[in-house]
Amino acid sequence: MVTLQAVSRGINFLGYITYKDHILVRQRTVRALKRRLYFFNHLLNPDKFPYGNPPSNLKITKRYRSGDLLPPVTPTPALLQEMQATINSYYGIFRFADSYKLRKHIYHHHLQELKRYFLPADANYNSIKIKSGVYYWLAAF
Repeated sequence: MVTLQAVSRGINFLGYITYKDHILVRQRTVRALKRRLYFFNHLLNPDKFPYGNPPSNLKITKRYRSGDLLPPVTPTPALLQEMQATINSYYGIFRFADSYKLRKHIYHHHLQELKRYFLPADANYNSIKIKSGVYYWLAAF
């Protein structure tokens, strides 16, 4: 059954809500990223970020459920790269929408513990990068 609605409500298509003059990211996509960020923060600081149900379709989650990753985790370069890839894939989705404020808000308010390891790659928050010197600092442990 097809439902017609007002153009002012936007068109929900492929993870975006398309309006006449702008495009927004669906809230479902934003919530999925926030859930993954909370899980990553839980791995680094389980006391501050207690967690019950990790996202199911991440390689990191499989290692967490098998007991290979026990919080609190000292991140390895490989783990940081996996986290970076996950976050940047969402930021890549966000870039096609009018989402500068969303990307900035997520970095400043939802990365929390992850900000010790990641920086915005540019002033537009189009992606994140691993801080320089983090690999050297991790090797010292």
